[in-house]
Amino acid sequence: DAVERPLLVSRTENTVLDLSESRAATASVTLTLPESAVNGSARLTVAAVGDLLGPTISGLDRLLRIPTGCGEQNMIGLAPNVYVAKYLLAMGQLRPEIRQRVVSNIIVGYGRQLTYRHGDGSFSAFGSSDSSGSTWLTAFVLRVFAEVHKARAWCLWTAPCWPQQLPGWFNCRTLRVPSSLLAM
Repeated sequence: DAVERPLLVSRTENTVLDLSESRAATASVTLTLPESAVNGSARLTVAAVGDLLGPTISGLDRLLRIPTGCGEQNMIGLAPNVYVAKYLLAMGQLRPEIRQRVVSNIIVGYGRQLTYRHGDGSFSAFGSSDSSGSTWLTAFVLRVFAEVHKARAWCLWTAPCWPQQLPGWFNCRTLRVPSSLLAM
């Protein structure tokens, strides 16, 4: 079985002009339409961007979505909410409607993630359905939860203690939780 669909192919070309010397600059572009082009179908779009990251940053709100799915998928939905909000807040660009959306998404994602937490403090893709927690998912959850600063101290305390039998992991008796996290 096969499905055939027409596909619009667009050619793109970028030209970078260095205006660091505050001088005028020009660029010429030669356009040649293929003979097979449908008459009247050609389009040209020109955009001038003063900051190469500008278009990327202006579209950050497209990364904000309600976290869903298993423990891994939930975190893939939760993390962008946290990091986009952190960036926009630092830049003074966190608008009230984006803030409200982010907070709502974080509350949903955080609550969902706790359902994938094991009694030993670890996290896994399917929670109690899995026989044990995942080291990398637990580390990812801790990193994002620490950014949110809404994670309860017990979660930040017990998860690193879970694989204490592995080399390089914390011993719960000597783990220090920063006071800034305890004041959440």
